[in-house]
Amino acid sequence: MRGKTKKLLAVAAASALALTGCGSAVVELSKSDCLDLPENTLASGVFDLENLTTVPCSSPHNAEVVDTLHLPEGPFPGNETIIAQVEAFCPQAFSDYIGKDPKDSIFDLAPLSPTQESWEKAKDRAIICLAFSQHEKISGTFKNSGR
Repeated sequence: MRGKTKKLLAVAAASALALTGCGSAVVELSKSDCLDLPENTLASGVFDLENLTTVPCSSPHNAEVVDTLHLPEGPFPGNETIIAQVEAFCPQAFSDYIGKDPKDSIFDLAPLSPTQESWEKAKDRAIICLAFSQHEKISGTFKNSGR
């Protein structure tokens, strides 16, 4: 895995703490949901759950859910196991959705995953793989764009 993808996975793991680690809040997103995230949201790792909403993909947006993986019930499997599942699932989901490998795409990959706190308090079992654009908002889906 190239450095850019590894760095994004590390950033996303930290981002997941801010996204899902707050009490009982869990983000409910599905494949092909489009989001217009505030500038620097993914870079900073700070998410405002109250304002995280989907938008029509036809309107300008900078993030899109490429796929989700729902983990089985049971005790929290540990951060290493979660990271291994993210690394096995999200890059391929990104490639299948966008039509290009994450390391060659204009879009970046940002997986969001459960934390121990969100797993236990909110029953969060979803790994959410996002494609996002750091430089521009795009009208229309990222799906099959080959970008």
